[in-house]
Amino acid sequence: MLNLFVTLHRLDFAIYMGHIYRNLQAIPVPTDAHINGYDNRVFQEYKRNGVRCKRSIGVLANVEKKTMLPNDNFRCYYPDLWAHHYGEVVPPASRICMGLYGATLGIGQQSGLYSLVQDAFGPQNGNAIMDFAMYSIRARSSTSQLFPDEMMDQLLFSRKPLSDAWFSDLFSHEMTRDQIHAFRTAWLKQCAERGTKKVWICIDGSNNDCAVRESELAQRGKAKSHNDTDIVSYMWAVDAETGLPITWFVNKGGMPDCKAVDEVIRFLASANIAVEGFIFDRGFGSQTVLDLVKEKQKEYIVMLKSNTNGFVQMALKHADDIRWNVRHTVSDNGIFGITDTVKLFENSKEETCVALFFVGMGNATRFIKLMAKIRQGAAKLRQAIAADPESLKISVPAELRSYLKLFKEKDEETQEKRIVGLEYDYDAWQKASESFGYHAIASSQNLSAEAIHALYQLRDVSEKQYAALKSQLAGDVTRVHSDDAIRSRFAVCFIASIIRTELLLECKRRGLDINVMLRKLDDVHMTRMAGGEYEAVRTHSTDVASLLSNY
Repeated sequence: MLNLFVTLHRLDFAIYMGHIYRNLQAIPVPTDAHINGYDNRVFQEYKRNGVRCKRSIGVLANVEKKTMLPNDNFRCYYPDLWAHHYGEVVPPASRICMGLYGATLGIGQQSGLYSLVQDAFGPQNGNAIMDFAMYSIRARSSTSQLFPDEMMDQLLFSRKPLSDAWFSDLFSHEMTRDQIHAFRTAWLKQCAERGTKKVWICIDGSNNDCAVRESELAQRGKAKSHNDTDIVSYMWAVDAETGLPITWFVNKGGMPDCKAVDEVIRFLASANIAVEGFIFDRGFGSQTVLDLVKEKQKEYIVMLKSNTNGFVQMALKHADDIRWNVRHTVSDNGIFGITDTVKLFENSKEETCVALFFVGMGNATRFIKLMAKIRQGAAKLRQAIAADPESLKISVPAELRSYLKLFKEKDEETQEKRIVGLEYDYDAWQKASESFGYHAIASSQNLSAEAIHALYQLRDVSEKQYAALKSQLAGDVTRVHSDDAIRSRFAVCFIASIIRTELLLECKRRGLDINVMLRKLDDVHMTRMAGGEYEAVRTHSTDVASLLSNY
């Protein structure tokens, strides 16, 4: 951290941010500027704290004519000349945030990710990919139209924030299948060299409606919108020890046939990495899928839907046993669990190991939300009743009818009904609150609840980073126009998942919350002072310094 600040303090920070406007016409070199004969850099001399300094303002375009191509410094420090030659001056950023860039660059250097991206996609596209990965992590979105605004005050790998059209062209045309495969292969070898020996393969559908027409990838499946439409599926492998993403494949939509993972298994085996088993989300908890896994002679972990027989039976047998019972704690954050053998499905021929979990935090959060919803609903109804007790339009909203009851009586004189009261159904309210916070996971192996929880965390940790896969395709709809664009965006998202997972693991080692730290990283910044120079402002906390010290 100290070296970073010292370096940026000694050198003009705008040199790093300034890019050469090569698309603009060359202009005369200012009379007070100088030319560096070594690299043809045009610079301006100025004094800071009594020390003579140099500031780059562009590069020489024509030696004989003494014309130059300006950079951002010229735009900032020669506004009149800029306006004379090019028109209105765009004001420079008031501050530049460097924390996320510093962490990303550190991770990229330590893991080898940055050089692999550069080698596979080239310097310019590679830098843009790193920028978009940072954007995906920072904004939890990858709608490229928002990139320039979101990243305007961020230090970038590229010379400037690139436009939506630029990224669209990158994803659709510039990132080829061969380049993506070259990166996938290089990263797998890097993981093997770093000690990865076995992995779990996570399989999921993108659950995105797919707008691509005449696509090889988009096929009918269970879309997030619940429409009968096209989706794209994907799978990824994570290190069985750390949860770090190892590789990914984009597949045709719909229910994945586990026989199709032969390619993935062989690909991993080529780097001497073995497949331990499969981790499935609720959508793939069917007898058909699990039978296919058994054919592969692999293990599995699968989250069960709440109406699955295995979940229902475990809840009936053990829900009360584990609720806030410290004898059944399986983690440090209020999760309790127990295992038993039950039939997963009503037609199952044998019993399977199933773990039932109670998540205290999830229970409390959902209960508080329900409590607020019921109480606020009751308050609105009471206000409506007080204003017009004879109104026939007053009724309890459908989602609250289990918890709120309206009482009416007839007026003896007019024989018209009027509302006389509103009451809570406390028993229904209590029963609902006690049902929150439970989930069940089935395992092909007879494992403890703690072991099953740890295994599923491989998926959970990676999926939280890899959740950008869904937003990477712009929300609920795959708003790209070709299969190549789909593959490119998944590749960029995989790169983002590596960076965020590495950052998450480092935060966990230091007892820090990654979401909090992502916001705090902006505290590492430089402010543009009255004289136009950028200077470091040390307002960051010790936990930010601790995190960045690793890089």
